[in-house]
Amino acid sequence: MTDKESRDLEKFFQKKQSLKASSSPTKIEGHQIIPIELDQEENETFADKVYREISILNGQINRMNISQLKNACKDLSLDCYGTKDPLKKRLKEHYKVQKLISAGLMEAKANRNADFLIIIDFEATCEERNPSGYPHEIIEFPAVLVASKEAEIIDVFHAFVKPKINPQLSEFCKALTGNSF
Repeated sequence: MTDKESRDLEKFFQKKQSLKASSSPTKIEGHQIIPIELDQEENETFADKVYREISILNGQINRMNISQLKNACKDLSLDCYGTKDPLKKRLKEHYKVQKLISAGLMEAKANRNADFLIIIDFEATCEERNPSGYPHEIIEFPAVLVASKEAEIIDVFHAFVKPKINPQLSEFCKALTGNSF
């Protein structure tokens, strides 16, 4: 980080210092964040307090066993699969974002996922019993554009391709894919 970026960050945090915290310091108990009492230093800025709270939450997460981590992730509707380190990282990120948003240091994003998805299902040449080394060739490019929020189909694309190595489709391939070049 450059000196200018450090100064800009400090100015930002000084502006935030005049704001009062919307919530008191917190800790995780039973997978819920609850208020705790911290010894506050007089010259500690608002942002320092928020990051101090995040640090305390991270320490509590570090002391959890794998079962507690999985249960906490499950309770928060987070992915609860994986080993201890990824679970810790997932929980820490969740609580960090939650604290920064509630403190006004980060903007909430309504949807962190993509607005649209493209779903593709290629079809290829095949035989009923493909011999070893059989050269499969794509014969169909279907795609569907879906609006993820509404789960609504927006558009459909469909194109056929004539294979070069096996230009005549087997009866099995025609029946399986519904294509009849």
